[in-house]
Amino acid sequence: MKKILIFSIFAMTTIFFPVLQICAQEQYEKVSILINEEKYEEAMSLLNALPDTTDKKILQAVIYLQTSKYAEAETVLNEALKENADSLMVRYSLAMLYEKQKRPEDAIDQWEKVISLSNNNKLKTLAQKHIRQLKK
Repeated sequence: MKKILIFSIFAMTTIFFPVLQICAQEQYEKVSILINEEKYEEAMSLLNALPDTTDKKILQAVIYLQTSKYAEAETVLNEALKENADSLMVRYSLAMLYEKQKRPEDAIDQWEKVISLSNNNKLKTLAQKHIRQLKK
């Protein structure tokens, strides 16, 4: 009986977990569309209903950045950084935030981390361009 219960839980997890991931991914895509349409309140409401993940925090930070709520953006990005120090998106977002806040040393530090984490040459070139601009 115990083996059947364990198997049932495993079977349910393998069936439903991917479905939950797909649902969350669809919600993140809806949030991204709302952000692009500058419907920030609606996007944030949708985000607030989702599980707390690094992706959620990054999208929240984007909304905060777009609405000039820099302290809130920094808070959620630092939380995301604690969860995943090697997140390229978190480092990129922090670099942009620090530029908006006119904190060039912090921005350069984040851009350098973007360069070290990225395998994308275009992104590395972009980061290097930002660093050169910030050092002027």
